[in-house]
Amino acid sequence: MFHIFHKFIIGLIAGVLLVIGQMVHAESEGTRAYESGNYQEAIDYYQRLLEDEDLPQAAYNLGNAYYKAGNPEEAVKAFEQSLVVEDEEAKSQVMYNLGNALANAGKLQESAAFYRRSLELNPGDMDTKYNLEFVNRKLQQQQKQQQNQQQNQQQQDKNKQQDQQNQQNQDQQGSQNQQQRDQQQLQEQQNQQQHREQQANQSEQRDSQQGEQQQQQPQSAQETEREKLDREEAAQILNALRINQDKVMKEQIRKKLKDVETEKDW
Repeated sequence: MFHIFHKFIIGLIAGVLLVIGQMVHAESEGTRAYESGNYQEAIDYYQRLLEDEDLPQAAYNLGNAYYKAGNPEEAVKAFEQSLVVEDEEAKSQVMYNLGNALANAGKLQESAAFYRRSLELNPGDMDTKYNLEFVNRKLQQQQKQQQNQQQNQQQQDKNKQQDQQNQQNQDQQGSQNQQQRDQQQLQEQQNQQQHREQQANQSEQRDSQQGEQQQQQPQSAQETEREKLDREEAAQILNALRINQDKVMKEQIRKKLKDVETEKDW
């Protein structure tokens, strides 16, 4: 994705050779390992070299080897050790490679910062300008994605809240409906109970009326019989009175007749 100025390794190697000429053969081995693609061999060499002495050129080459080996995190650490180099052009290249390593490590903001520092030392470097522009576009895309994600998350949260509110409303409505059904069922039970009580009362009233009627019927019959007897008895008494009256009248008549006859004899 980001290309690296590995051509600058030659310059650094020359610098190292000037500083420690007795290591010309060993430095050439590190360079050959790097250029032949044996990056782990180059890493091992530069690490051994840095164990004896702090060499910004060797740290820079170590960073390049780490970078090519696909380990941008360790490349960043090595490049940071090489920032002590005094030459501005060399420092510009260190910052450029730091920007590359940080970008590949996913640290785009830090990467852009080192690209800008590199351009401060070398304003005409087109590779640095290109990479800075590329990283800025990536940052804008990330920012837009984050905004979209944030908006989506907000919308999801809003939808979730709405769903929860809808569920709560449904639960409340369901509870109210259940209460209404329970009340209706209770009312129906009460109505049925009242109906049964009314039927029971009506049945008791009918039974009572029937009992009273049954009791009244013999009594009425007794009263009718008694009235009949009373009428017969009254008729007999009247008849006896009439008979007795006739007898009395007849006796009176005979008595008068007798008195009449007696007078004639005189």
